[in-house]
Amino acid sequence: MTTQTFSSKVELSVSPDEAFAWHERSGALDRLIPPWESVEVTARSGNLCEGATVELLNRVGPLKMRWLAEHYDFKPGQQFCDVQREGPFTAWNHLHLFQKNGSPQTCVLEDRVEYKVPGGWLGRLVGGRWIRNKIERMFKYRHETTSKDLAAHAQFAEKKTMHVAVTGSSGLVGSELIPLLTTGGHEVTPVVRGEAGDGEVSWDPSAEDFNASSLDGVDAVVHLAGENIAGGRWTAAMKQRIRDSRVKGTRILCEGLARMENPPKVLVVASAIGFYGNRGDELLDESSNTGQGFLSEVCEEWEAATP
Repeated sequence: MTTQTFSSKVELSVSPDEAFAWHERSGALDRLIPPWESVEVTARSGNLCEGATVELLNRVGPLKMRWLAEHYDFKPGQQFCDVQREGPFTAWNHLHLFQKNGSPQTCVLEDRVEYKVPGGWLGRLVGGRWIRNKIERMFKYRHETTSKDLAAHAQFAEKKTMHVAVTGSSGLVGSELIPLLTTGGHEVTPVVRGEAGDGEVSWDPSAEDFNASSLDGVDAVVHLAGENIAGGRWTAAMKQRIRDSRVKGTRILCEGLARMENPPKVLVVASAIGFYGNRGDELLDESSNTGQGFLSEVCEEWEAATP
């Protein structure tokens, strides 16, 4: 079977050690999965060290494919490799190489992949170019993300890292925010509904109060929780859940934080563009008044619930 080789490089505005550390931190893999790929990280064992594994579930149309990768050849600040133990390719071997670039504060990240397309010569004939295009597009995204994230974190390198609590951690924004924070070296505590897992805090946004003592020591809270507005028909009951999850949930969270002996220094609460309503072609900015309709009313009450 013919082995294909792919290689791509990107210059990063940090040292090899910092670039390597970014990849070691929790959330790096989540940051590197392109948004157009339906891929879920289902299990992890260890980090990047020798023998550590990661399991992915890749959905392609109605098909679900398990990808099990194992890390090896771990050399801190220099390189690490992962090899496919189970997955869609006949073979996949990926080297991540971190090289000095003349300046102590820059480096070059090179990704080298050796892979074999499944299906033999027919697979290469039918899908070889398509697979190659997907790989090229994926690594372009990975390198752009790595470069931009590291540059963003470098702006605050002199600042202390923070402990941040996040509600709505599994939502559209929260699931992107948490990996961004953790790869910057920040500690994140997800605040979840229902039973809390390791490193999580449980809360009930429909309750009458919130005991925020479990957030003692947190520097900042980012409040993103709210009923999914696209989760079903807007019946009277659904609209009430949408309103209460934002207005009541925000109120009890803020009241709980206010009762703390050492409350967080920063509270960031989400709102939504629905605040402005449907205004056609009117140009809107932060000084524009609220619009009309259900979502505008919810957003206005939601913002008012934040002291």
